[in-house]
Amino acid sequence: MMGAGPLVIVVCTKGRPNLLARLLSSLAVQEWPAAVDLLVLDNDAAQSAQPVVKAALSDFPVAIQYSTEARAGYATVRNAALDVIPSGAAVCFIDDDAVVPHGWLRTMFEAHGRSPQSIIRSRYLHVATLPPTTDELADLLVGVDMAALGPAGTSGLLLPAGAHQEVRFDPYFDRSGAEDMDLLARLDALGHPELLADAVVIEQDRVQSLTPAQQRAIARWNGRLSTIARAHRGCPTLGWRIGAAARSVWALLQAVARFALGRRDAGHSYMSYSASRWAMAAAPIRPPNELGGRPWT
Repeated sequence: MMGAGPLVIVVCTKGRPNLLARLLSSLAVQEWPAAVDLLVLDNDAAQSAQPVVKAALSDFPVAIQYSTEARAGYATVRNAALDVIPSGAAVCFIDDDAVVPHGWLRTMFEAHGRSPQSIIRSRYLHVATLPPTTDELADLLVGVDMAALGPAGTSGLLLPAGAHQEVRFDPYFDRSGAEDMDLLARLDALGHPELLADAVVIEQDRVQSLTPAQQRAIARWNGRLSTIARAHRGCPTLGWRIGAAARSVWALLQAVARFALGRRDAGHSYMSYSASRWAMAAAPIRPPNELGGRPWT
């Protein structure tokens, strides 16, 4: 593809060999252009990803570069990956708990070729259960309105060489996450163009299997983190907080209405949304590491 420089697909992983193996299986059936390489960066002291990579090498269409990073942290490990990317190469992150249907890589590569200076984001699909084989991933997209799918965060995020050399992930978010939210906001402030490709990253929804109380705890945690990330960038928050509070009240009224109609699942969904927006409105500005661990198992 004219205009497309070399591209490196990066998988950062830590202690999830079974999920990594599933992801690599979905990547193995992609159409790999000659200018695309794969890097697996293992953040596990036990190097649990190494045997998975070795097992995948026998029938993988391209060589897999395996590297390790002893320092823990969401931002630190991603920056470590950027440190070993060749100068002038674009990078595309994909999370180890995701899978990609056939055609994902080709679509992302072609989008990069058409707009080599743009940030390219994949679309994001949550499903209740992932199929046992990668051949069945395409079935999950049958009847899905692609235009209705929002962008993923770091998973399926392609950064052109100029962008990832100019801005790095902030270690301030090492323990909490939201490093992708912060990075994208800073790149947007610098004027980097962004495109949403018709390429889908699929993840199994782990939240829906939790109790409503646990789901609301996650929503509150994410809401507080959104406010902290915004304040860390120096963004004004008063009007934003007022808007978040208004959306919280509206969602709470929606939840009450749905409970009254006997639609408990929808009611719990609106309750979680309300909790998230209220947490955005009321969050104290503290370092994200004071939030503690993510409230899910």
